[in-house]
Amino acid sequence: MKKILPLIFAVSIVIGAIAATAHASGIQEEAEGDQITDKEQVKEVAEELSQLEKVEELTLEDVIHRGTENSVNLAVLQLELEMSKNDFLLTKTDHRKTERQIKDLKNSMDKLREQEDTFDERKDNLEEQEALREKIKALELAIQQFESGELHLQLEEEAAKNGVRLMLTTAYTDLLLQEDWLVNMNKSFQSSIKNLEKFEILYKFGRVSEEELRQIRIAHENAEKQLEEQEKNLNYAVAALCYDIGVSYNPEVKINSLEIDPVKVETPSDISLLIENSLTMKSAQKNLENAILNRDQTYEDYEKRKATKYEKENQEHLVTIAEKNIVATENDLRNQIEQLYRNGENSYTAYQEAVRQLEITKVNLGLLEVRYNLGRVSRFDFEQAQLKLEEAQLRVFETKVQNYIVIKTIEAMEKGYI
Repeated sequence: MKKILPLIFAVSIVIGAIAATAHASGIQEEAEGDQITDKEQVKEVAEELSQLEKVEELTLEDVIHRGTENSVNLAVLQLELEMSKNDFLLTKTDHRKTERQIKDLKNSMDKLREQEDTFDERKDNLEEQEALREKIKALELAIQQFESGELHLQLEEEAAKNGVRLMLTTAYTDLLLQEDWLVNMNKSFQSSIKNLEKFEILYKFGRVSEEELRQIRIAHENAEKQLEEQEKNLNYAVAALCYDIGVSYNPEVKINSLEIDPVKVETPSDISLLIENSLTMKSAQKNLENAILNRDQTYEDYEKRKATKYEKENQEHLVTIAEKNIVATENDLRNQIEQLYRNGENSYTAYQEAVRQLEITKVNLGLLEVRYNLGRVSRFDFEQAQLKLEEAQLRVFETKVQNYIVIKTIEAMEKGYI
């Protein structure tokens, strides 16, 4: 789904480039043929877009549900997991079949003992039994490897799901912030219009210099450009989220607000259990178990002269590598967990400071309002102070969102995803 938007842009560029080349070089006929192909691609993309569901509003729960259902990575992991289960079942079936063959051979052996058959017949039966026992061992090893591989895929799938949820949550809250920024920037732009009008009048009466007026015009133009850029950023973010969750782009879609209550974060005294239960550590431990399993099998093969000395040494090295990887993984996870909790503590501290600054701004605005009502302060200055109050309110909301994202990340970590 993410390929659609770049493809539209790419197709448009290709069409434009082909047309320009044809005009300059006089090879219009060849270019027209290429353009027909490109137009067909655009038509295919347009048809695909038209089939997408159009939504009028979104909630975070809806975004997470649609996003996990629409994730290509998750779909691939689920298919791989299904394939692994099928291979596992086939191996189990082969294992049961071989066990039955051994049982049949033992019955045949018993019958041979009761009869006066030749030694060669009994020898052949024993050799066939031994071959089947070797096959059983190989199948048991394969089953253990399949079980380990299946668990690894399950861990990957769970990690991917948590990653997608966090990504979508971050994208959704970022949209809420961008909407607030756009509102704030629009008010700042309206204020710059009034300020420019004021300075133009003052300039006519000689109260300000031409350079002062020029600086005000520059500030006004900058505010206008920032507003336009923020509108583009917001539209792009909405489009990206719509494609991520598999719905048609709707610039007017309503993004429902969230009730966010900041949470004070405290670092636990012991994080060993978090490390042990993490999906990353479980995967590293499974890798070690597989390495030990393969090493032991290679040792048996070496004793039977079915494996070389070098193969035996390599398997030992792989076990050592897996052991060292567990130590490195534990250290990395410890650092990441401690940093995450520090981020949580800092986010709550930042929220408290934003609230404190908001209260100070409210007091200052109240004092300024008294002076404004007495005619001691201009309307423009009073409106500027009101904008500062709204900026302080926006800062409080920003810190709430930052704290919310950290809390969601900690919740995912407590479920094993780091």
